[in-house]
Amino acid sequence: CGYHAKPMPQISAPQFLYKIESDRLQIYVEPFDTEDECKKVFQHNLNKNAYIPIFLRIKNNYEDLEIKIDRDNLRFYSNDGLEFVNVHGSRVARTYDVEGSLKSTLTGFIFGAMSGMFSALQEQEKNRAREQDFESKELSPLEAIIPGGFEEGFVYFRKPDEKLIGKKEFESCVDGAQFSMEIFVDSQGKENYLLKFSKVSNWFER
Repeated sequence: CGYHAKPMPQISAPQFLYKIESDRLQIYVEPFDTEDECKKVFQHNLNKNAYIPIFLRIKNNYEDLEIKIDRDNLRFYSNDGLEFVNVHGSRVARTYDVEGSLKSTLTGFIFGAMSGMFSALQEQEKNRAREQDFESKELSPLEAIIPGGFEEGFVYFRKPDEKLIGKKEFESCVDGAQFSMEIFVDSQGKENYLLKFSKVSNWFER
């Protein structure tokens, strides 16, 4: 079986849990902090592996000024002040390569070398497709938004030095966490924004 990518989430403005709306900018932020949210888009519960994907949509309402977002200047801090690591989509996807490798090894052990080799090739294709999927859903490293335009995508964060994390521990990290953004406005310089997160919830239930 190959890898079948799921579509980007279709979230309406009222469904976003966090938003900043002004005559200059509209910023919508949705942390994917539940198993159901993650599986709807990524097929895996990323939270269990200490990742929190944050879906970001930004609209430029300036009439004549371009704005820029540097993905590396986006920050996520847990409620105790721990800064999570900003990681690329390909790195997140490779977390799940091990599961396929173990399956291929087991297939080879049970059914023989040829079956194992075929299974390994299938897993390689699946791994490549998963990486492409996670990368395609990611906000570009340096995004320029023209007047009247908008951009959206995921930014992936991981709790440092963690591979697996329990549901209660993960939720306690998110409740009270902070997400900070730097947005550069042509000829006007940098604007800083800070959002404080509350308890986890599913966007599609709002």
